[in-house]
Amino acid sequence: MTYLNTAVQIKLAAYTALGEEPALIATLSGYQTFLKQSLLTTGTVGEHSVAWLIDNGHHGKNDNPIFELTSRVAESSAELIEQVRQDRIGETEHERIE
Repeated sequence: MTYLNTAVQIKLAAYTALGEEPALIATLSGYQTFLKQSLLTTGTVGEHSVAWLIDNGHHGKNDNPIFELTSRVAESSAELIEQVRQDRIGETEHERIE
């Protein structure tokens, strides 16, 4: 997960620096979809998500840091994507490196 998060951060930083808004949104959307489909969706592993199983795969802990963190990142990503889409609809021009 650390390598995946770092790779996504590097992509987002590069696309931001280049002013490539469509690529930025695509990267963020893909990451959000991965989090929701791979870590937060319940299904083949039983009644719990993979994030829940990671958190509760050992004895003596009842906290859910991976599940909660993944949920917050997915929600924040959705909010950012929606905000950028609303700005684009409103014809707001963002700073770009030319």
